[in-house]
Amino acid sequence: MIDQFLQFFSILFDLISQPKNLLILFASSFIGILFGAMPGLTATLGIALLTTLTYSLNTETALISLLGMYVGAVYGGSYPAILLNIPGTPDRGSNRSRWVSYG
Repeated sequence: MIDQFLQFFSILFDLISQPKNLLILFASSFIGILFGAMPGLTATLGIALLTTLTYSLNTETALISLLGMYVGAVYGGSYPAILLNIPGTPDRGSNRSRWVSYG
């Protein structure tokens, strides 16, 4: 059992440590933050738009970019929720942060 976890994390570290995958992860996370900070745009819509660009990539790189976009968009949704007191994305986290920051 422990050997399987170690093997999984070694494969995961090998994927992330490649410069191309690391650059795609940071770029998609940054685009996701920008996308999530715009009120009315959701993480689901960002993933739907990014999916068409990932057809030419291999499977691992495409999943890394989609994961970065999703996490960045959910995180970016907290900017307008806290600063402008409007929900950035309809997920529960941004609405909660909106009420906590002005409560």
